[in-house]
Amino acid sequence: MAPVHPGAAGHISGMTSDGSWQWTFRPASEGPERREQFATLCTLGNGVFATRGTAAFDPPASAGYPGTYAAGIYNATDCVIEGERVTVESAVRLPNWLPLQCFYAAPAGGEETALVPSLTNKTLDERYVLDLYHGILHHHLYLEDPAGRRTRLHEQRAVHADHPHLAVQKLTVRPENWSGPIRVEAGIDACQHNAQVDRYDGFNTQHLTGFTLSDPTDDGVVWLTCHTTRSLVGIALACAVSIPRSSPATPPDGVPGGRDVHTARGCHVAPDRPATVHKVTALRTGHATPPDTLRERVLADLADVPRVEELLTTHTRSWRAHWQSTPRPADQHRADILRLYCFHLHQVINSHTARIDAGLPARGLHGEEYHGRVFWDETSAIAWLSHTCPTAARACLDYRHRRLSAARREARSHHSEGARYPWQSGHDGSEVTVPWVKNPLSGRWQRDHTALQQHVGAALAHSVARYARQSGDITYLHTRGAEMIFEIARFYATYSDHDPHTGRFHLRHVVGPDEFHDIYPRHTTPGIDDNAYTNVMAASTLHLAVALWDALPGHRRDALAQDVAVGNDEVLFWDHLSRRLFVPFHDGVISQFAGYESLSRIALDRLADRYDTDLGRLDRLMEKDGDHPRNYQVAKQADTLMLGSTLSPAELTATLARLGYDHSPATWRRTVDYYLERTVHGSTLSAAVHASVLRRIHHPAAPHFYAKALTVDLTPGHRTELGIHLGAMTAALELAASTEDSDGVPGVDGSEAGE
Repeated sequence: MAPVHPGAAGHISGMTSDGSWQWTFRPASEGPERREQFATLCTLGNGVFATRGTAAFDPPASAGYPGTYAAGIYNATDCVIEGERVTVESAVRLPNWLPLQCFYAAPAGGEETALVPSLTNKTLDERYVLDLYHGILHHHLYLEDPAGRRTRLHEQRAVHADHPHLAVQKLTVRPENWSGPIRVEAGIDACQHNAQVDRYDGFNTQHLTGFTLSDPTDDGVVWLTCHTTRSLVGIALACAVSIPRSSPATPPDGVPGGRDVHTARGCHVAPDRPATVHKVTALRTGHATPPDTLRERVLADLADVPRVEELLTTHTRSWRAHWQSTPRPADQHRADILRLYCFHLHQVINSHTARIDAGLPARGLHGEEYHGRVFWDETSAIAWLSHTCPTAARACLDYRHRRLSAARREARSHHSEGARYPWQSGHDGSEVTVPWVKNPLSGRWQRDHTALQQHVGAALAHSVARYARQSGDITYLHTRGAEMIFEIARFYATYSDHDPHTGRFHLRHVVGPDEFHDIYPRHTTPGIDDNAYTNVMAASTLHLAVALWDALPGHRRDALAQDVAVGNDEVLFWDHLSRRLFVPFHDGVISQFAGYESLSRIALDRLADRYDTDLGRLDRLMEKDGDHPRNYQVAKQADTLMLGSTLSPAELTATLARLGYDHSPATWRRTVDYYLERTVHGSTLSAAVHASVLRRIHHPAAPHFYAKALTVDLTPGHRTELGIHLGAMTAALELAASTEDSDGVPGVDGSEAGE
């Protein structure tokens, strides 16, 4: 395979693209971290569940970390941190349906041996091929045992695109220079708990209980049921295994790999008579659904399933149709990377997701970082999906609308009205940010105040407007969209604090997108005041709400007046507030927050020399030494500059002018340069945001950040092994598709077909 285009310099070592539709990984000489990173990037999913791209014969604790996750399935557990009882809600790692292994028949008086890479079996060749166009992962393995027997194994795997509860494996076993009996064993590994993220080791990560397992049978079908410990989500899996010209086989005592349910078949193979193993797995979950009911459903799924070859045909046909209707990447030089990102986005959210209650997790359904929660990363995803897959974009918005009641409760908990959308959301839309975070460098627990970020609602309000504008779905804007926008505006109006001396309003005790600055130095009350991004976005949201109210047809205005109790007097106050929120400035630039200029200046180049590592997690580096970035003029990621990405230049200028601030291109350019030299880019989204901002002002650093944005999940150091970064991926897609005029039509030019 040809190497990845030079634009992707620094891609995963051992992973290449042929420039179009296939990505190949050769694990030889690669360490566990690279293999886990590859397992993330070769995850297969269909919007209902997804499974990481590990080997079917991997034991549970091996490199690669097998993991299956279902959209919208969370569970909460309790633990004690620093003497405080804490509840932690997480996406749930489900039982592993992948196990599929072959064994040489045992010689007389001896033990059978597995056809897997081992200290005794020599691996002559091994490669994985991710076929984006057909949605299939291939695993090729060529082995030689101590007796000189050479065998080729080829597994094809698919999480079915049309049948949202089915997955398929097809394994071909082809002897090269021998013949004889083999035994094939397949099953489901029930021994799963969330154990991927080392710094979560202080949490209770056991989420499954109540296991019921089938007995081994001769018909090749086994099943397993369980449920989550607190959310009481029922889970059922069943698999059926068949091999032409085979017979039932009895597995030995003690099942390798810790599988809890399994079935075995025996057959004879020869160079001219390979064995083909078919395994179909059905997986279902259900809130408050009895596991026995789910078991009946998965067994019915298997009873009704077509032949494996037909399943693979319909699956690949569905993926081909998807690509035919997907806009072709505007940046053809990096089309392979952009297709990979489109592939993963489609696996997380699509028409199947629109029929269930699930949001867009920041790390996809690909791993356990951030506990599988929903952040504001959906903002960039909705921007992309609004013009490529409006149904999926609307599903993201509907996830938020269904949690409008929870957002109202969150607002009340902040002594406000309206809707306050949380920084981290999971099952029911409550704020689930854990108030403690562990620094893996020092081993110490630190207070986490990031739940004070009050800008998520503003981003959501603008996402609703953008969706309506790009999809043409004005009905949504005038119904569910308006309900959310009005309630979000109401939150900012009631959360704001009026200063009678200046006539300005303030948003106090907040945290901005930067996250480093969550409390003032030498203060005890968390939060900072008047984060510029939050205040400007709040003002823009208030203006959006006023404009929407004015544009509503009379009957819709009357209905909303009843549904959300909004009226003309309240809207008039929103308009006033949109003109009187305070925005801090200093030295001719927009201040990140009030008092930012009084913080100490610090030279990032000196810090880089001091720590001799990337400064992205400067908070961890400094905390280990008893210091913290909150004391300095330094940002983890784009904060003030997010304004130049979320809002168009015209919108930003108009919003600041409405607030009474003179905002010229020169002021913005000074602001951009000011924060460029103070940002360590500790977020994967930072490169895309900076590329967008810099491109709009024709800054010479724009190409550098664009190249970085496109390869975030392909380069080491971003913890992709713990899950993809959907926000960064979709921001890169939107960035590649956009014209320099941010108000213009995205630069897509039709569709393309694969081979």
